[in-house]
Amino acid sequence: MGVYKLSQTEKNVLYVKYKNKGWDQKQAGERVKKIDEQLKSLVEKLKAKGETKENINVKFKQEFYKLVEREEKERIKRNKARRFTRKK
Repeated sequence: MGVYKLSQTEKNVLYVKYKNKGWDQKQAGERVKKIDEQLKSLVEKLKAKGETKENINVKFKQEFYKLVEREEKERIKRNKARRFTRKK
């Protein structure tokens, strides 16, 4: 796959991010693996469609950003819901 995969540094950054959020070791590791697998799958699909290397690289970065951003939004939503239910 070459360029189109998470580097070990990126995986470590994600892992530390999840650990800092209070996830245990297993949860953090599994989430990083899941993100890596989703991105590998995306690259395979794009290659099968005959996309250019440049386009694959752009879409890879966009999808990585979406996955991390979506997760952050869900976390914020859960925290708001918890605060709301606690006030009752």
